[in-house]
Amino acid sequence: MGKGNIIASLDLGTSKTRCMVGEINRSGDLDVLGYGISTAHGIKKGIVINIDSLVQSIVNAVELAEQMSNTKINHVAVGLSGGNISLLTNRGIVAIPKSEGEITHQDVERVLQAAKIMAISHDQEIIDVIPRDFIVDGCDGIKDPVGMVGTRLEVSACIVTGLLTAIQNIVRCVQKANLTVESMILKPLAAAEILLTEDEMDMGVALVDVGAGTTEIAIFQNGCIMAYEMLPIGGDLITNDIAIGLRLPYSQAEEIKCKHACTL
Repeated sequence: MGKGNIIASLDLGTSKTRCMVGEINRSGDLDVLGYGISTAHGIKKGIVINIDSLVQSIVNAVELAEQMSNTKINHVAVGLSGGNISLLTNRGIVAIPKSEGEITHQDVERVLQAAKIMAISHDQEIIDVIPRDFIVDGCDGIKDPVGMVGTRLEVSACIVTGLLTAIQNIVRCVQKANLTVESMILKPLAAAEILLTEDEMDMGVALVDVGAGTTEIAIFQNGCIMAYEMLPIGGDLITNDIAIGLRLPYSQAEEIKCKHACTL
C-alpha cells in the first residue's frame, strides 16, 4: 500500500476527508507519521456528487498530511463504504502439484483468485476477497494452510462487490488529485483491525460506525465479516434537530452537539 515501508490512506466521509501516513517499523507495527483533515465536499453517502469539489478536499487533506509527516504522498489505500456495497459467498478450488506437496503463499493466492470466478451483475465490480476458512483434502476449519501438505486446496471466501460507476468515480477523483490508488478496502474491515479483539470477532460482534450522513453496521463472527449494511442516517440529523429546535445557525448547532452531546 505504498512505496517502501510508507503507507498512506484516504477516508472519504460525508463531512470530513482524512489522510493518514504511517511507517511500518522493524517489529511490523505501524507508526503514525502524520495526518490531514479537511472539510468534505462533493461526496454524499459514499457516492461522488461533485468531482471537482471532492478533488479539492482530497488535495487539502493530503497536503496537511505531507506537511506533518514530511513525506511526499504518491500512492494511497482508499476506504470504501456506501449502500452499493454487497457481500457474496463463493468457493475456490485448486490442485497442489504432487512434486511440491507443501502449500505455499502462491497456492493461497491462486485459490483466492479462483474464488473470484463467479457470475456477478455487469454493473458490479469485485473489490476484495476475504477468506473465511480453508479446506485441505476435505479437512475444513483451517485458517492458515501455508506449510501444510495436501493435494487439493479449497477456500470459502467472502466476496466484496461495489457499484462499478461509483468506484470508478472515486478512483477518478483520487487520480485527479495526482495520486495512485494502491488498493481499496471496505472501511469496517480497517476499523475492525483497530477496534475489535480476536475473541470478539470469533464469538460475534456488531461494529457500528456513526458518521455525519450515514451509519455503517458490520457483523463479525468466526473471525470474518458476515454482513454489512449502511443506513442513510447520521449525526447531521441531530445537528439539524438542534438547529430547528433552538432556532440557531447550523454551525452553532454543530458546536453545541460536539460540546454537550452524550450517549447515556
